[in-house]
Amino acid sequence: MGGWSPAATTDPDVIRTVNFVLGLINVGRGKAGPHRVGEVLRAARQVVSGTNTSVTFTIDPDSGPRSVSAVVWEQPWLDHVELTSLTVE
Repeated sequence: MGGWSPAATTDPDVIRTVNFVLGLINVGRGKAGPHRVGEVLRAARQVVSGTNTSVTFTIDPDSGPRSVSAVVWEQPWLDHVELTSLTVE
């Protein structure tokens, strides 16, 4: 408990986390259109008072991909999901 463990980039919970982050960065995009996921590069989990999921993925693969790194904290028994860290490069 407490340490980070690698997670499969194809794991359904990882994909759900990527889609959650993507939804947040797409808010307010308007006419620019939504970003699209390119490739999920890395994922890891940490069990704390809930679960932290760390993901790194690319967006906009057709127009010079950019990298997104994020950490999402979840407490499913409270129906709580929170973005705790986000970097877009």
